[in-house]
Amino acid sequence: AKASEPERALNMLDDLRMTGLYPTDLTYGELIHAMATTPEFAHKAFDFYRHMQAEDLPISSFIFEKLLQACKTLGDPKRAQTVIKELQEHGAALEPAMYCHLVGLFATAMRQPKVSEQEKARNEKTAAH
Repeated sequence: AKASEPERALNMLDDLRMTGLYPTDLTYGELIHAMATTPEFAHKAFDFYRHMQAEDLPISSFIFEKLLQACKTLGDPKRAQTVIKELQEHGAALEPAMYCHLVGLFATAMRQPKVSEQEKARNEKTAAH
């Protein structure tokens, strides 16, 4: 079977580390981007984000955008709220691509199993603002 983009990215990270090199903020950014695209790997985007924080690497708008993409992939509005809060704490602003991910996030969240009517209403209200 052919490896998916996230799997290839993880394999490349392993190769990098085996040569004695360490990921940079750009490496982590591309890893987060690759992980954010599929439901099976999207949660790993946040693991890499935590690594970046622990290693005191710079966090760019690109990183926040890809974290919001991961939230969209997972259908996780609560996590998106945390990402937006952290984005604001970094002095960054929401960019057009981030808004697109947020709209997609609420659409994804509405299709999740076990979403209560109250959560649906809250998602609709939040998406409208």
